[in-house]
Amino acid sequence: MVRRSSSRLVAAKRSASASRGASGPVALSAGVPASRLATGLAAATGYRLYGVAVTAAGHPGAIAVQAFTTAASGLPQSIAFDDPGNRMLGAFPFDASVAGGPSGQPVVLSSLSQAVCRVDGLRVTLLTAGTCTLRATQAGNALYGASDPVDRSFAVAPPNIAGATLAGSGGRSGAVSGSIWRFTAQSAGFQPASSLPAGPPPGIAFPFGIFSFSLASGTPGSTATLRLDLPQPAPAGATLWKYGRPTAGAAARWYAVAASWSADQRSVSYAVTDGGAGDEDFAVNGIIVDPVAVGVAAAPDDARAVPTLSQAAQALLGLCLAALAAWRMRRRMG
Repeated sequence: MVRRSSSRLVAAKRSASASRGASGPVALSAGVPASRLATGLAAATGYRLYGVAVTAAGHPGAIAVQAFTTAASGLPQSIAFDDPGNRMLGAFPFDASVAGGPSGQPVVLSSLSQAVCRVDGLRVTLLTAGTCTLRATQAGNALYGASDPVDRSFAVAPPNIAGATLAGSGGRSGAVSGSIWRFTAQSAGFQPASSLPAGPPPGIAFPFGIFSFSLASGTPGSTATLRLDLPQPAPAGATLWKYGRPTAGAAARWYAVAASWSADQRSVSYAVTDGGAGDEDFAVNGIIVDPVAVGVAAAPDDARAVPTLSQAAQALLGLCLAALAAWRMRRRMG
């Protein structure tokens, strides 16, 4: 250790094939170790550290040499992966809560139980009852090594069956028919439009809320017909919208679906096939997950109030009108 407070330390790192440097000298104080961070070093490579003490007058003094080898995997990093908790089949797909380390590389999520659960990005879709095991991995970079894989397992339980009708508040309800399809007990029914992460499409409002449900016990691959009953007639031109993936692998969004309306506009029906378009899991598994909503044209956001006159302007206008009336009266009398 160099103890001269007026000295500086110049550090350089060298190997047989390349050299790396730490920019600028390090000021030394008596009894205080000096440090310098070297970047750009290759993993699993031998280097020599040369320390040269230089006096304030610029004369070199003591020289120290230290050989070292960089680690094969770089600096350690880890993945934070929250336990998803046990789930019930028929639940809407969810996003796994996972965060990577400081390398900045993306966390890659995969399913080790593809018959039970499917992964798209960080979104997890349940396909059948059983145990779902997810694995999160993250690559390293020049400074950080790859994270150790993190696995999370949870149980997927069979759904409980509720019935062919699903009552809601305010005179709203739903019914299903076809191939003994039934609502599951975890079907939420009519919910506020804010219950889903994505708001209504531009120019569309959901005055009756969102009907969130899942169906079970039907013949795999068969078609279910759903009917929504509304407390009052829907406006002319109302449409039915679904939230989810319009095609397998696409991003979730709102999109319009074909539907038929009753003559009084108080009921709307549509058909959805297990594993087909409109079934959120896109799997022929006897489960249909499908939140929908009745959409109407939204009021324009740029509606403006009609400008009005101030009290002073109103008084002035009144005087002008009174003067005009008096002038007309005198003209008729003359």
